[in-house]
Amino acid sequence: MSVATFILAAAASAVSGSYDCTIDQVAAVSVEGGKATASTIGGLPPEALRFALEFKGNDASIKWPNSPIQVSGKQTVLPTAPGAGMILAVSPGPCLFTERSCATMVNYAQQPDGSLKLLLTPTAVSFDQDHKLRFPFLVSMDGSCSVRKPK
Repeated sequence: MSVATFILAAAASAVSGSYDCTIDQVAAVSVEGGKATASTIGGLPPEALRFALEFKGNDASIKWPNSPIQVSGKQTVLPTAPGAGMILAVSPGPCLFTERSCATMVNYAQQPDGSLKLLLTPTAVSFDQDHKLRFPFLVSMDGSCSVRKPK
């Protein structure tokens, strides 16, 4: 596929407009012995779980003033399917699940009513103080976005 064809295909399947988004659940996922388990991560204030998302062409602007994972700003959208895409936000930190820099993959898929389903996966590293070891782990942040009503 040529670059021009890719751009035209991306534009044809792009989501547009403004959305109000909420993270419904934050969980740590671990895999041990081939078995995955999830543990809910609580304690985040409600205002830290709400943000705005606006699409213009192949760009998305995330406005998340209380973001625990530092994803605010303008990002490029990578279309992954009609009405679906991925945004990669990179930050110098600090972030909730890392000691320094961080990155978050924001996956979204548009629903028949125009809303978006979200899955955010921020980088995460745990530190075992007793053994002086660090190891990566998976964080899953599930949410949704409703179409913002014009004022």
